[in-house]
Amino acid sequence: MTRSQEERLDELADQIAQIKSSIQDLAESFSDASDGGNPDDEPEEGTDVADTIDTIDTMLAQLEDLESSLDELRETLQG
Repeated sequence: MTRSQEERLDELADQIAQIKSSIQDLAESFSDASDGGNPDDEPEEGTDVADTIDTIDTMLAQLEDLESSLDELRETLQG
């Protein structure tokens, strides 16, 4: 693997980590909002928040899979 390829893989890993961190922060803010919600809120709004949190969890799982794939690619290239 060339130095340029290694640097690019490092950049991609950093970008994935930053995106993952941002999404985790977003999930926490949605979770906090649903925990402290107004008791007069419509039931549909709570469902929307739960659906959003589920979507965010799915995104986080996909990012973790991407991180694993990137690690495997790095190992293969360094082979």
